[in-house]
Amino acid sequence: MEMLFKETAALMEDLSSVDYERLVHLVELRERALVEMQTLNRINESDQTTLSKLNEFDGAILGRMNQLKVEASVGLQKIQQSRMQKKVYDGDYNAGSSFFDKRK
Repeated sequence: MEMLFKETAALMEDLSSVDYERLVHLVELRERALVEMQTLNRINESDQTTLSKLNEFDGAILGRMNQLKVEASVGLQKIQQSRMQKKVYDGDYNAGSSFFDKRK
């Protein structure tokens, strides 16, 4: 639990530039900590305090996750638009007529 708190505190120091990989790592750490607490079937006072502190960070972390989600969505839209434009210009054309050059 202590490692989870240290990792979260370190992440919070530079939250605005944290990438999604680090956030995924944090989520995995949190999941492991929860599974560990469930298997031990006990939460002591120290863990309660740590959980309260971690809960205070949740809003900011979720905000950063949403920001990354929006950035990814915008990036995907740009990719889709460029694919659509390329498809229009590179489309299969059916030549309905032929042109012959005549030399004079």
